[in-house]
Amino acid sequence: MANTSQNTDSPKKDEEEELPSSEFGKFSIYGEFWTRMQARAVRHCPFFLEPILLAYYTLFFFVLCPSARKPVIDNLQFLFPDSPRWMNTLRALRVFWSFSNSITDAAYSREGLNTIDWEVQGDEHFQKFNQQNRGAIVLTAHMGNYDVAAPMFAGKVGKKLLAVRAPERDAQRQKYMQEKFRKEASADYEVRYNADDKFLGIDLARALLQGEYVAIQGDRVLFDVSPMQVAIKDHSGWHMNIPKGPFTLALSTRCEILPLFAVRLSRRRYRIIILPPFKCERIGRDHQAATDLAASQWLELLLPMIRRYWFQWYVFENAFFPDQNQKP
Repeated sequence: MANTSQNTDSPKKDEEEELPSSEFGKFSIYGEFWTRMQARAVRHCPFFLEPILLAYYTLFFFVLCPSARKPVIDNLQFLFPDSPRWMNTLRALRVFWSFSNSITDAAYSREGLNTIDWEVQGDEHFQKFNQQNRGAIVLTAHMGNYDVAAPMFAGKVGKKLLAVRAPERDAQRQKYMQEKFRKEASADYEVRYNADDKFLGIDLARALLQGEYVAIQGDRVLFDVSPMQVAIKDHSGWHMNIPKGPFTLALSTRCEILPLFAVRLSRRRYRIIILPPFKCERIGRDHQAATDLAASQWLELLLPMIRRYWFQWYVFENAFFPDQNQKP
């Protein structure tokens, strides 16, 4: 569940964001090798060895992947400015541990080997909205386990859910995951990659106008997705970059935005948190003012959720930035 608006004028991707072209690329942190190995492990690993292997690989990636570790620590330093950096480093280790558990749950789910238990908080908001029989943008974040939450929510909705996913950093992993998602697709659920698809925005708008739901993640900007800077009200001089696409889509289709978060409670057990929907409405002819207002509303919902479930916020890039006239 990623973002949709692309910026053709953006600078060339950073080297670490480019899809690796060599055979060794599959062994990187974003490579296909680890995904395939995990799929095999969940089929053959005895349950009592699972926490041991998870602890090993959590430490393995935490120590050997500074490009992912440092941004997590930086983000936590922003969320907990009064804590020393060593404490936020320990918090970052917990983020890696939570992420290991979540992607393992997702692997079990994809292999059809384990049932995920769910509970819903805020179901009254969804039921009230769903009775209108209108399309909606389900705006979520990289928390808990969105890959598992989306198909579950699709079954609950009673109409098709189209989940948009950011492209993988490794070409072979993307090919592998696309095949997985193709097999999982149903009349109620489909995953689309936001990669070199000029017609994706048109397809999403059409789905919304037909009364379907579109799920998009609204807490990180990757590759050439168009960003927008949103001021953080309780932290003067700082902003967060979030994707512009969901708000542009909401404005053009006049569909409401339904905030939804999935958090992990324990092994194979999750909670879906649904908040009241809001709109991105045009203010006169000022489209930018409308998207700015909706983005600010989203950030006011997102930040408290991030602060509460910081150990389940899986954003491995810097998320908070000082304004140009503000020193870092």
